[in-house]
Amino acid sequence: MGQNWRLGDFGETGPFMPERDEAPTQAKPRKELHRLMIEAAHRTIGGKAKDPDSPSISRVEAAMQRNAPELAGAPAAELALLEAEREALMNRRWPRPRLLSLILVGTLAALVPTVMMRLLFWSLVLFIVSAVAVGPERVRDALNHFGLWFLGYWRHELHLAQMIISPRD
Repeated sequence: MGQNWRLGDFGETGPFMPERDEAPTQAKPRKELHRLMIEAAHRTIGGKAKDPDSPSISRVEAAMQRNAPELAGAPAAELALLEAEREALMNRRWPRPRLLSLILVGTLAALVPTVMMRLLFWSLVLFIVSAVAVGPERVRDALNHFGLWFLGYWRHELHLAQMIISPRD
């Protein structure tokens, strides 16, 4: 039949099964093997696998403390200091792009008042629908919070626009 199916003589291989070349594997150095065995023993008994002089927090925890201290459990004084730094950065920012958008909205309101009236009408409709859905007090508080945030965010641009519109003599 020529398929090399035989029940005996298993040491011999047929033409379809080439002999495996036995490549010599390189043994690990004895020192490295000893270190790996010690580390495995430490891990199985629950000890530390790292050196005792390594830092006590992981790299993930360190990055979290750096990027999101409020989630990492930073003290309140440190959070207040970070918030003050962020507020100082926002106050130093050059307001040109936001001022440009404020001028654009004002110009649009002056030149095409029908678009602004439509926006005003639909905002009133959304206010009434949300007041019916969640209650007027919640909508009032949300709009108050949004208004305070808006005034804080656009504080410099509104001041510059006010100085442009009514300059002091």
